[in-house]
Amino acid sequence: MDITMLDMGAFVWMAGSLIVLFVHFISYCHYKGQVIKRGRIIDDTRILSPMFKLKRELQIPRSIQVIEFPRPEAL
Repeated sequence: MDITMLDMGAFVWMAGSLIVLFVHFISYCHYKGQVIKRGRIIDDTRILSPMFKLKRELQIPRSIQVIEFPRPEAL
């Protein structure tokens, strides 16, 4: 079985795609962990009332939490 340049290119593209997907997944998990660790769950009805109205209008069946996260410091 001969490996062509097209096969090698497809392999490199697929490997690169998997690496990018993995990096984004790790980044998402890190960000989510930071939000959970440093965030504060909002229980103010002035904020939650419009959110629940939109939830009903959009027919979202899942529960939704509103979390306040401190603004990252400027670089």
